Amino acid sequence: MDSKRILQLLARKMGKAVSEKELAELGDLLTKHPEQQFLMDVLQSIEEEKRHIEPAVSENELIREGWKLLQREMTQVETQGIASPQRIASAKGKWRKNISVIWVRRAAMWMGIIALSAGSYFILKHRKTRQPPLASVQMRQISLPYGAPEKKVLPDSSVVWMNAGSHIRYATGFSQNKREVYLQGEAYFDVKHDAMHPFIVHAGNIDIKVLGTEFNVQAYADENKIETTLINGKIQVQIAGNPDKKIILTPHEKLTVINREFTLTGTNKSKSKELSFQVKEMPPVTVGTQVPELAWMQDKLAFQDEPLGELAKKLDRRFNVYIQFNDTQLEKERLTGVFINENIQKAMKILQMTTPFLYKIKGDSVYLSK
Repeated sequence: MDSKRILQLLARKMGKAVSEKELAELGDLLTKHPEQQFLMDVLQSIEEEKRHIEPAVSENELIREGWKLLQREMTQVETQGIASPQRIASAKGKWRKNISVIWVRRAAMWMGIIALSAGSYFILKHRKTRQPPLASVQMRQISLPYGAPEKKVLPDSSVVWMNAGSHIRYATGFSQNKREVYLQGEAYFDVKHDAMHPFIVHAGNIDIKVLGTEFNVQAYADENKIETTLINGKIQVQIAGNPDKKIILTPHEKLTVINREFTLTGTNKSKSKELSFQVKEMPPVTVGTQVPELAWMQDKLAFQDEPLGELAKKLDRRFNVYIQFNDTQLEKERLTGVFINENIQKAMKILQMTTPFLYKIKGDSVYLSK
């Protein structure tokens, strides 16, 4: 009974004939039946792709378009890339259990009704106006200078802790349709659950679709990797250039995407980029231990078996300095530790206790040598 009601409410929503009370009811039903969220995703896809539909499109074509999108979504569920074969099998089993042939046929029938109810809206809208170019969309940007992290609240009441030297952008109509955030730097998101309005974070070469959760993203422009650490809930990550590959993270998993640049040799030398990724389970947190990925939220800098060259970039952002090396071997030295209230000079002295090197501070520049 709930399945039929969900489809009825979706049809009314697509036909722009839904009340606030019905929207709230639909949100509650999708929360109660998360396995049926895929239909909402299909309808969102129709909404996004309607700008490509010709003004004179027929109702039958709209129905076929909706069915194609439904089939595409089902195919992606069956073939999506998840971290391990066991999780692929688990995911397939869940979908086969929850989506029977009868359910798919019923969904197809209601997709036709939805397309019919929305058809006149699509046609009229495209006769009147076209989607405004991206440049005309007003964006709000929040930038954090080097130094200490700060907490920010988004228009939908989701909370974001931004690390030093980070920037986020979002549209002024943020919570009206999709909730999309563009991140450069590092931020921890505590996302307000809203099944009707997906929350998506764009960070470098990845797109993160939030399914109600808390997670950390590190995507600084001066680093060749992007890290996503999931604390609670579930997220879906899509990597640029591979739209069919969707990685699902569960709590206490960390995804690292590495952007390798290499030179192709031959008649014409050219540079190319290659993306690789790995999913690792984070070690369990016990009393007295610290999750290195989240230490910055307490204004700490934690590092574990990290090359000094990578640590230097974090020190740059924390102390607003520029660290330079005159020895490439020194950059490869691996270090573990935590900085809390130290200044740059104290930090250098502490690092010298574990790795022999010389340093010189001149203004905002720090020079390291063997």
